[in-house]
Amino acid sequence: MDQLLQSVFSGVTVGAVYALVALGFTLIYNASDVINFAQGEFVMLGGMVTVFAAAAGVPLPLAALLAIAVAVATGLALHRLAIEPAHGASAVTLIIITIGASILIRGLAQLVFDRQFHTLPAFSGEEPIRVLGASILPQSLWVLGGAAAIVLALWLFMERTLLGKAVRATEQALAEFAKRRVELEARNLQRKQEAQAMAVRVDGQSVTVLRQASETGQLYGSVTARDIAEAFGAAGIKLDRQQVRLDQPIKTLGLHSVIVALHPEVEVTVTVNVARSPEEADIQAGRLPPSGPDEGEGLEEGEAA
Repeated sequence: MDQLLQSVFSGVTVGAVYALVALGFTLIYNASDVINFAQGEFVMLGGMVTVFAAAAGVPLPLAALLAIAVAVATGLALHRLAIEPAHGASAVTLIIITIGASILIRGLAQLVFDRQFHTLPAFSGEEPIRVLGASILPQSLWVLGGAAAIVLALWLFMERTLLGKAVRATEQALAEFAKRRVELEARNLQRKQEAQAMAVRVDGQSVTVLRQASETGQLYGSVTARDIAEAFGAAGIKLDRQQVRLDQPIKTLGLHSVIVALHPEVEVTVTVNVARSPEEADIQAGRLPPSGPDEGEGLEEGEAA
């Protein structure tokens, strides 16, 4: 029982370290779709910088912050110099790039530091704590507590901050779009074909909208996209007002050409005949000859003769 509990303590401590490394893998992959095979070297780099900075007399907290800054700078340099120029490359190419980065970082670390094993002094002593016959070092408690704090902070960042939600939304949206891409393309093609079939019926059509107007032809009001859609609906052609491209309402009598977008790739032109009466609409459309101002007087004179 003592040996089992001791193995559990050791396994949980080592597992916490590997869990943090796995979090790094996951975050990098979600942010850039790159499997970073140099992740272990970044962990090594942070440890070595901390050890040598502490050995040089830098306080341990500052040495840890310095190690984080060096690891971040190295990661940014790797992304800017190697990953970003290969944007759009295959997954195999990106894997080879990260493997090459792993070899490079390992070689530079051996030149700058050394090849020996190093340890940091314990934060709160090295006297083991006895628990049910097994022992656990205080440093292991620091490792477990630090890992739990990092996981909690990461969860709060992803769930409670705008930037974290944006990262998750981008990842989920890309995955959902990849699954539904074929379905969306097929649906868009069907809608385009339906719009093209409808364009044959609608293109060049004319509708009449009756409005009151002054002698100069200025409307008492206006004709909007909704009015045009309703006029087509009364003629048996169903249109949505959002499909009617009208920059500004029509405010004068006459024939007006209006663009109707049946689909983002299918547009037609229709004519809106704005008149005060059906007879005036027919005259504007050329279906009836225009009436002269003396037509009535000439008729009366003819009848008198």
